[in-house]
Amino acid sequence: MVERLQQLQLWERTLLVVNSDHGEGVYEEKERFVGYGGGVAADLIRVPLILVGPNLPRNTVVRATVRNLDLLPTVLELLEVETETEFRGKSLAPLWSKEAPGSPEDYLPAVTLAMMKGPEQVSVITQRWQVVLIPAYASVQVHPWPGAERAAAAPAETQDQAGAFARKFVEEEIAALGKETLPAPVNLDPETEKKLKALGYLP
Repeated sequence: MVERLQQLQLWERTLLVVNSDHGEGVYEEKERFVGYGGGVAADLIRVPLILVGPNLPRNTVVRATVRNLDLLPTVLELLEVETETEFRGKSLAPLWSKEAPGSPEDYLPAVTLAMMKGPEQVSVITQRWQVVLIPAYASVQVHPWPGAERAAAAPAETQDQAGAFARKFVEEEIAALGKETLPAPVNLDPETEKKLKALGYLP
């Protein structure tokens, strides 16, 4: 594909984005799970994000924890597309900008849901921790999250503080979603419904 874009003299003005919506469990560490949708372990929620294109620095690695919802506003900014639409995500461009550098904290908390196998799990990643909430069991687990960063001036966050923040954050998000107008249900044809069931997206 890249070679063809180069032949067409389009490569120099092409933005290439490589991303994934989830990872795969392959018996890593203590996670005895193969596939996806089984939980919010790091193997399943840490995904690649690679951007190549004009106005992007070469050979630059950003180690901050970011979110897939930040991708759309990032692409629009890099393509210099103006829009009045408000996004919940934020452009990642400040993370590699020298003129107006951004803070990794701007992209936290990061939230992931696992709903396909077993009870629903909610992962909330804060400055230093991954808080895993399992509402069905009233369970709260707090684990160190090496990918999350905090500003040097910010006070150290304790496990208890992270757990309390995550519970409050999820409660507020649920309340906000309850006030939103949901789109009308989509009537699926039998073939599409069969495919979605095979992938595990429908019961």
